[in-house]
Amino acid sequence: MPMLIPTADDAVVTVYSHAYWIARTHVRCFSCLQLSSILGLFFQTASAVGRQEWDSPRPASPSDQARCFQLIFVRRISAATLEDIVRFYLEDIEDFYEDHDVRVGDRYVMNHCHRCRMRFSDRNLFVPPAALFNRPHSARRSPIVMHRCTVPIAATGRKMPIADHLAAAILTATHERIAIPA
Repeated sequence: MPMLIPTADDAVVTVYSHAYWIARTHVRCFSCLQLSSILGLFFQTASAVGRQEWDSPRPASPSDQARCFQLIFVRRISAATLEDIVRFYLEDIEDFYEDHDVRVGDRYVMNHCHRCRMRFSDRNLFVPPAALFNRPHSARRSPIVMHRCTVPIAATGRKMPIADHLAAAILTATHERIAIPA
């Protein structure tokens, strides 16, 4: 059965949440060819508010995929939350900061290579066909480690639906940390 590849929702949303997940995996940098950590922010759908008027909502789906999403092209994120994220990923957060993406002509909080500072475009990392965190186990080279955060966050960006296997891991998690093998 073919896997449904989710697409980014063009609607800009604001997220307010007291519980979310920070995911980390590794990819090879296109410039220096070294492994670099990649971070992603994941939320339950009820966290998203403030869709832009011109965007029509998509029809609801009964799947787990519709109950969770990844926030990409993050334009704003609360400063207090960034300090809390530092406590989880002290070595990684310095590579997750706002920069200009020439591929999409916009500024947002993006991942960077920790060695050469190469920009990792959200379009190349998270939008299909790449969809780094949505890949099935057989198509990933690195495991995904997710940490549940319970500090308030306010962020603005675009919703990216996530694959059912990832949403199910989030929705059924019994621990503060999930490890999804490669």
